[in-house]
Formats: sequence, C-alpha cells, structure tokens
Amino acid sequence: MRRLVIITLLASVLHHCLGQGQTSDSSQIEIEVNRMLAAMQGKFSVYPYAEGFAKYGDAAVPVLISAYHEAPVEKRWALAACLSKIPNQESLDFLKLIIQTHIDRKSTLIAIRRYPVQGEDRIAPLLIELQSNDAYYYEAAERLRKMIFRNPAFAGQLVNALVDEESSVPTNRRIYHILEFPSGYQRNWPNRTPDGRLTPASENSFWRSWWERNQDKEIYYWLMESLYLSSGKRRSSALQTLSVLNDPRAIPHYLSALDDEKFGTRYWAVICLKKMDGSYPEAGYRSETFTEEEAIIIPQLRSKFANAALEASPPEAK
Repeated sequence: MRRLVIITLLASVLHHCLGQGQTSDSSQIEIEVNRMLAAMQGKFSVYPYAEGFAKYGDAAVPVLISAYHEAPVEKRWALAACLSKIPNQESLDFLKLIIQTHIDRKSTLIAIRRYPVQGEDRIAPLLIELQSNDAYYYEAAERLRKMIFRNPAFAGQLVNALVDEESSVPTNRRIYHILEFPSGYQRNWPNRTPDGRLTPASENSFWRSWWERNQDKEIYYWLMESLYLSSGKRRSSALQTLSVLNDPRAIPHYLSALDDEKFGTRYWAVICLKKMDGSYPEAGYRSETFTEEEAIIIPQLRSKFANAALEASPPEAK
C-alpha cells in the first residue's frame, strides 16, 4: 500500500513538472514569436527564427498557428515558413489549408514552395487544381515538376486531370508544360486528328498514351524514349533533362549524340558529359563558348570517356 502511494505521488510530481515545462516552453515560444513579428521591418530573414522554433519541435506548432490567426496579413508568411520546418500532423494540415483556401497570396506561395517533402502527396491534388488559377499556377507547377522527380507517380495524377473539353484547354496546356521537362518532350508534341485538326482530345491522347507506356518506368527510361523516338529540338530537350539526372548509364548515349547533325543536340550532349566529369563551370557553359571550342572539346570528351563508349541504342526498361 505504501509503495502504491509513493508511486502515485511520483507520477503526480512528474506530471506537474512536465506541465510546468510545457507551459514554460509555450511562454518562451510566444515571446520569440512576438520578437520575430516585431523584427519584420526593412531587411528581414526568417530563417534564423524558423531554425529556432524547429528546436522546440511539436510544442511550437500550436503557438505558431495561433499567432498566424492573430498576426497582420502581411506578416503571416513568416509564420507559415516557420511551420514548414516542423513537419508534424498539425502543421501539415494547417499548411495544406493555407494552400487550399489560398486567401493570402504570400503565405500561399510560401506553403507551396516549402511544404514538407514527406507529406507532399497530400497537396498534389491541390496543386493540380491551382493550374486553373492565374495567381498561383506557376508556383504550383514548379513544385509539381520537382515532385515528379522525387516520385514519378505524380505524373500520372497530372495526366488523369486532363479534360477533353474546349473550356479546359488553358488548364490542360499548363499541365502539358509541367510534364514536358521530366518526359523530355518539350517541343512539337501535339497530336492531330486524322483530318488535321487539333482538339483537346487529340492533344490529351498524346500524354495518355505516353503515360500508359511509361507509368511503370523510372524517369531515366522516359528520357531514353524521347531521346530515340524524337529528332532535332526534341532530342536536345531530352538531353537537357538528362543533364539534371546526371545518370552514368546515359554516358554512351551522350557520346552517340555528339555526332548528331543538330547543334543543340551536340551542345547538350557536351553539357551532360561535362557534368559527369565535373568540368562543368559554375557560371554555366554558353552556346557561344561551345561554338568556339567544339572542334577541340568533342575529341577531348570522347577520349576521356573512351571506356564508356559502348554501342548506344535505346535500353530496355527494367
């Protein structure tokens, strides 16, 4: 009996101490929130504050949300930025709500850009819906492109959102532009009807067929398709995206592209190889520079990658 009383007392003391600690943390967080809001004049960086709130973890989230509701509209974006650094259920839900309602422009843009990666599947439908909103479609599109590289399945959600109606053409075309870069089909892709007309259904059919072929493949194989099923500008578009992937499996295909008749294809093949060997300049590699040194740089790269110069043909998708 005595032992039970002692255990009960210890539990009570522990609960009291934890409660005091939480209250103390909340008070300190409120002080720091007020300090941040007061500092939002002239030159202001939210990052030190966001890092500071992140150290409090979950305890900071309800305080930041409460402050968001009470803060002047022009200062709410900073609170949204701080919440994005603490990805728990409550903060993810609140940031999603900011995107869903998109009442405050700056806060919405912050939520779109900085929504935690681990929960971005929850905002994909919202970002697709925003393709019909002139105020937010660009930022939403940029986020969706990045999301596709992390999870190619998001491309399927975009394809499924296409609508075969004339009124949906502007939104459809914004969706096409998102798909162009990861697919490598950046130019001259539209399908026409047998009688030569361009309709919403004919345009959409290109991407539906593309996704049917590629839904189980990784992005590397999407780009191999566009590299070998295309010509001219399309080939250079595929190489442009491959330069971002920096995948060594593509080296033989870069070397083969050095022989292409199109300047743009050779130029992007050189960029890809320069990125592979670490010689790509921080300031970039201008087409004018390539024009001046093409006769020298191509033989140099062929020599450097001689061991990788296998016969290049479209690889089988795994």
